[in-house]
Formats: sequence, structure tokens, C-alpha cells
Amino acid sequence: MLSGVPSSRSVRENITSITAPNKLSFLQDWKPNFFIQEVPQLSNERFVRWQGQTISQLSTALALFSGLSVGGLGFLFSLLRDASFKPTGILALLFLLAILSLLVAFTSGSAAVVTRLLDFRLTAQKLRKTNNEPLTLFGTDASGYGKATWILFWILLVSFTIGILLSSAVIVTFYLAHMFCAIAS
Repeated sequence: MLSGVPSSRSVRENITSITAPNKLSFLQDWKPNFFIQEVPQLSNERFVRWQGQTISQLSTALALFSGLSVGGLGFLFSLLRDASFKPTGILALLFLLAILSLLVAFTSGSAAVVTRLLDFRLTAQKLRKTNNEPLTLFGTDASGYGKATWILFWILLVSFTIGILLSSAVIVTFYLAHMFCAIAS
């Protein structure tokens, strides 16, 4: 055996003596509510992890649908500049409703981002404070901004869906009518 280098057997014995507890040591630490104390901490860790995932996914969804509503508005305004696209009657009304709906979607998405930032700001201030005094910004606390963010998100989603459905119906109906007229003549 080399001097200063322990044998593998002595290393294994040292490791097992450190890591393997006495077979009866668990009885010394046993308490009637042992399992009850461990469960809340595990569920709290899972809650924090999934809360972080929710925050991340909400940010992504807000960015996605706000961007798509701006793109939809751009597309509809480009159709208005087209000389051959002139919807009349109910199609013109539906087209106007589609533009308004996408405008509501963009506005509610922007407002949701602002309320979300205010919610984060109040939460950070609350964590920095040592006293339990409630914090408000513009007369609303962090939970109010959180609720407002979710309400604005659902408004964004519904108005975006309505805007896309209405604009699709107008565009398909308008161009199908022109195709049938061209085929018939």
C-alpha cells in the first residue's frame, strides 16, 4: 500500500459510517406529526415553482396575442388601402367591428402589461418592507393589480378571437363573391 493513500476498503468504511445512520436513530427523532410538517414545505415549493411558470406563460401569452392583434390591425388597414377591396352593407359593418375588436385587444394587452408591472413593483416593495403595513399604488394593492391583469388578459383573448373571426368572415365572403362573379361572367 502506498503511504498516505488510503485503501479503497477504508474509504468505503468511512463513507458508510458517515452516510449510514444508526438503525435506531430514526426513533429518536420521530415525532407524531413528522409527515404533516414535511408536506406543506414540499407543496409550497411546488406552488412557488408553478407560480413562476404561470408568470412566465402569462407574459408570453400577453406578448403573443398583443403582437398578433397589432399584426391583424396592420393587415386590415392595408386592405383598406387596396383599391379593389370595398366591402359594402353588412360586410362593411363587420369589417369595422373587426378593426374595433382588434383595437380593443391591443389596448387591453397594453393595459395588462402595465398592471402587471405595477403588481410586480408593489410586490417587490412589500418584500423589502419590514413592517406589515399594506402598500397601495394609485389606490390599489398588488392583489387588485393581479386580478386586473387576468381580467385584461381574458378581454384581450376574447376580443382578439372575435376580431380574427369577423375579419376572416369578411375577407372570405368578399373575395369568394368576387370569384363567383368572375366565374359566372
